[in-house]
Amino acid sequence: MKKVKKGTEVIVKHILGETAQNLLVPLGNNRYQFVHDAYVIGETCKDGFFHLRQARAVIPGKKLQTTRITYWPKLRKALHELGYSTVNIPGGGCPIHYKFEIVVPDFGSNYYVVNKFFIPSVLKAASLKK
Repeated sequence: MKKVKKGTEVIVKHILGETAQNLLVPLGNNRYQFVHDAYVIGETCKDGFFHLRQARAVIPGKKLQTTRITYWPKLRKALHELGYSTVNIPGGGCPIHYKFEIVVPDFGSNYYVVNKFFIPSVLKAASLKK
């Protein structure tokens, strides 16, 4: 994982993950510029990135969580029922997340990244059968 400063220009040769698209402004010719400081994961090459799989904006004062995925089927069903959106990570791997968040896998390379403090309200709001 690398930390990239705001205003940094990069070239992405092949894959640009959806989490990275939110933090970049296209400049043309596969060139992009970061609009926020960000943590990034991808395969680098001579001119920039071969694959830029994911990026996450830096939140000052918050620490990143190490790779940790929580298998919680009931929470996954509740998030799906309530219409929460998933994050797709091309090539798999764990999404970049902070210590105040939890990562729940959906299917394939899709994951829910949820603030831990919202979990009780999500489970309560969902009308799941026991």
